[in-house]
Parts: sequence; C-alpha cells; structure tokens
Amino acid sequence: MAGIYLGINPFSNLFLGSHSVEEVYLGQYNVWSRTTVLPIGSDTLFLGNMAATTNQSNLAGRLGITVNDIGFYRPLAGNVYASSSVNYGVTAAAFASNTNITSYVDGGRCKAVSASAFQSATNLVTASFTSASFIGTSAFAACSNLRSASFPEAVTLSNYAFQNNPNLTNARFPKATYVGSSNFSNCTGLVTASFPLTTTLFDTVFLGCTSLVTASIPLITNIQNQTFLNCSSLVTASFKNATSIGYYRDWE
Repeated sequence: MAGIYLGINPFSNLFLGSHSVEEVYLGQYNVWSRTTVLPIGSDTLFLGNMAATTNQSNLAGRLGITVNDIGFYRPLAGNVYASSSVNYGVTAAAFASNTNITSYVDGGRCKAVSASAFQSATNLVTASFTSASFIGTSAFAACSNLRSASFPEAVTLSNYAFQNNPNLTNARFPKATYVGSSNFSNCTGLVTASFPLTTTLFDTVFLGCTSLVTASIPLITNIQNQTFLNCSSLVTASFKNATSIGYYRDWE
C-alpha cells in the first residue's frame, strides 16, 4: 500500500503550536485519509528518515532516557516525530556512522550532544538544537552532507566538533565562549564564521578552510597555533583585542 504525506515542513516553525497532519493512503481498492494532530512544542523532536530503523526503546537509549520519558512517538512518512518529558543529552556515538538519518531537530529538551554522537552520519543535512549548551568531541565530525547547524545556546564546542564537513557554509555560535582545537578544520565550504563571545581560538580551529572569507570574533584575545593556516580566501578578519597570536597564519 502506497502512502502520500501532506503536511507541515518540519523546518518551518515546527515547534509553534499544534499541527494537523493529513495522511492520504492509496490502497488497491479504495482511497482514504485521516488527520493526525501532533502536539508540536518545546519538547518535540524530529528525526528525518529514521522511521524504518528506530523505535521507542531504541530512541530512548540513544537519548539516555527511559521509554516512559517519551511523551509521544509517531512514525510518519518515513520520519519520526517524538517528544521527551525530561531534559536529555544525545549519548556518545548515538547516531555515529548512521547513514539513514537526514535531520535532527530538537525543540528545547536537549541540553548536550555527547562525543561522536553524529560522527560520520554522512547523510545528515540539518542539525538544529534550540537549547543545547555543550557539543562534545567529534560530535558532528565527518558529516559530509551537513549544510545547516543551528546551536543558538551552545557555550562549549569541544575539539573536532565539526571537523571535515565540506558542505557546511556558515558557523554562527552567538554564545560560544570555548572553541576547542580543529573544530572546523577542513570544512572546505565554510564561508562565514561568527563567534561574538569567544576570547580564545585553540590550535587549527579553521585549518584548511579554503573558502573562508569572513571571520567575526570581536572579543578574541588569544589566537593559538595554525588557527587560520591555509585559509586562502580569507578577506576580512578583525581581532582588535588580540594580545597573543600563535605561529603559522596565512596572512604572514
């Protein structure tokens, strides 16, 4: 039996109010439809293309919570809509090397993304975490199709967090104060980097970001070794408060 999904775009105001989602099924002898009301809110989670390879128990384990903590769980059009009644952190290597997941959008319950959580999830395109303040080591490294990464509350970006993501074009972290080594190294498609609260950039953060044009880090005081090595397209970089700059910068 074939299925057609008609409804909301999960990346457009997903977490505002409730949404009616209509499913239309085309059977061999009849056509019928039904409307499903999803209570979309700050506890809602969307996982793209994961319906066939996960279930409630499996998801709870990946999030470090119990099945009873999941408020609702709804596979729909190949995707999964779920909710958590408690705050959680994506566990270490939870989706590592998972080639099914295409999107992970959290409305506010996730507070941390552990080490290697999505490492080498090569079909992941969108990662959106409204409230996560911590991103672990290599959490999104080698996600070769990652194009959108939204972390408005992230304070700590551990080493290698976004390393080797050639399709990531923008790095905007308005609250990040700690950016560990090699965070965006070899992100060859990265064009813009904005870190308004960061004071220290550790070694090789932007190493090999050959498309990087603009780096806005107004409060930076300490730029460590090889931070901008091989950033051959860098045009604008303002570090008026910098008191320490390490060795091997491309502008020398």
